[in-house]
Amino acid sequence: MQAARGSLRPPDGIDAPTANAVLVACAQQLVLSASASGVFAGMSLKDNADWSWVRAVLTALVLSLYGE
Repeated sequence: MQAARGSLRPPDGIDAPTANAVLVACAQQLVLSASASGVFAGMSLKDNADWSWVRAVLTALVLSLYGE
C-alpha cells in the first residue's frame, strides 16, 4: 500500500482506512455487477472503454480526497 500511495497523504480529519474501505467496496461492487449483468446503475461495464472511464473516475476521486 505504501508504494501505491506514493506521496499522497490524507488531509486532517479524514479517516483514511474507512475512506479506503469505501473506495474498495465501490470497486468490488462494480466488478460483481459487471460479472452478473454488465451494468451498474445504468452504467455499462462491458468493454475496455467502460473500464477506462471507471479507472479515470476512481483516480479523480482518490486525488480529490488525498490531493496531489
